[in-house]
Amino acid sequence: MLHDTAHEEEINQLVESGFDINSKDPNGITLLHKFTKKGNVVGVKSLLEHEADFNVIDNENRKPLHYAIIHGHKKIAKLLINQLTINSKDKNGFTPLHLATLRDDIELIDFLIARGAKIDEKDVQEGYTPLHIASLYGSKKSVQILIDNGASLESEDNYSHTPLFSTIYQCTAHYESRAEIIEYLIKKGANVEKKDLENNTTLFLAAYNNKMQIVKLIAKRQAANDKTKFKEFLCTKNNQGFDPLDCAIEHNNKKMITFLTSKGIDPNDKDLSGNSRLHKASHNGDTKAVKLLLKLKVDVNATTKSNRTALLLAVKKGHVKVVKTLLEARANVNIQDKQGYTPMHLAIQKDYFDIAQLLIEKGADLNIKCNRLLSKFACERQVLGAHGAENRSVLNIHEDLSTEATTQFPTEVEFRKKSNGGDTAIDTFIRKAYRKESLQGNHKKFCRFLVLYLKERQSKDKVFYIFFTLALSVTILGLPFTFRPVMRYIEKSKAYEKTKAMLENLLYI
Repeated sequence: MLHDTAHEEEINQLVESGFDINSKDPNGITLLHKFTKKGNVVGVKSLLEHEADFNVIDNENRKPLHYAIIHGHKKIAKLLINQLTINSKDKNGFTPLHLATLRDDIELIDFLIARGAKIDEKDVQEGYTPLHIASLYGSKKSVQILIDNGASLESEDNYSHTPLFSTIYQCTAHYESRAEIIEYLIKKGANVEKKDLENNTTLFLAAYNNKMQIVKLIAKRQAANDKTKFKEFLCTKNNQGFDPLDCAIEHNNKKMITFLTSKGIDPNDKDLSGNSRLHKASHNGDTKAVKLLLKLKVDVNATTKSNRTALLLAVKKGHVKVVKTLLEARANVNIQDKQGYTPMHLAIQKDYFDIAQLLIEKGADLNIKCNRLLSKFACERQVLGAHGAENRSVLNIHEDLSTEATTQFPTEVEFRKKSNGGDTAIDTFIRKAYRKESLQGNHKKFCRFLVLYLKERQSKDKVFYIFFTLALSVTILGLPFTFRPVMRYIEKSKAYEKTKAMLENLLYI
């Protein structure tokens, strides 16, 4: 077998010996492929003189011409070009012109076009034309020569992306060169209004990539093209309901936010589901975005289709910082959704006592009724009734009642009624605390909320008694108390009866 550096005489000798110069190795590669890859001009000429098949393909469907261009051997490429090879595609669908464009080889691009290369052929995997490739790789000279020779600015790849669209989409890397290409494509008349399969616009993608220069460029061109449709273009939402302003907020890009809102995007706009930007930011716990939106004077009390405000959404998810921010912006603390739930209802349901405290401090009404409950602190009659609520208090029946209703809504039931043993619910509860008996989580939640409620009433005496009476084995506001001696002292000093009466009055509201 010949080396790929063989000379003409060696090739002649091989042919005279009867060797088939078009025979292939296991990879489908012939001598012409090998000589071409190494740039052996003399060897290639000799093989062609002996009628080597220049149209032969390897296992990747590549002809010798593909090899010549991939490895940058221009002289050999020019020897191999003819009408049968110039538009042939490899397994990836790349033509010689695609490959020359990938190398940004202006001479070869020009030569191939002059010999009849199809300028808008697409590859298989992505559907890219040579102009897509030149634009994506930031090859301005290649872009210029392709456009000058008639390359389509509106040819779409497999994702409905034009060269301009693809370049903006990939504008995160090699930004300077790609920004220059984008500007050139727009200058040459590329359609900035184009949308892809996800209904993304060029402006959306520029904002998504956080490229202020490109955002301004596209907005300027569209405004010049059609002022009447400019705002519609500016505010176009994609299939997920996002628009350029959402992207600017996500990037915390204040300059872009100012620019887009000054051009007409309304920060109060809602998506198809009826959710505003503030709703989504609050639901996601994005405090930065919430603060930015509030600076834009968005409606803090705007509602969703379920009549939920940003505050209700933030409370439901337990986003304390967002809740605090919204309350500082004067969000309605007593707003009710379609089911009648207030922020306080949701906070207590989820055991978010830190949020409940914030709501109380801002004036939350503790007696608002929702559609499903008698009041926020009312037990559900149907549930409790099934567990003997007529004769036994909520705390008496806690052991056989596995529902959060007893801890979330602990009133409506008579707490002074005695059980068969002669004790009221309060007697049982305080005695268990005194004995260090294990109190269920429901009791702990209940105690913590009682402290919170008493604190809201600004009664230091009541807070003192409740802290130490509901002490042992009980977590109050996250702090453990195990002061048995204090309990004994309180009982001896008759504070027990006072505290008991206080609890009865409190629970009997």
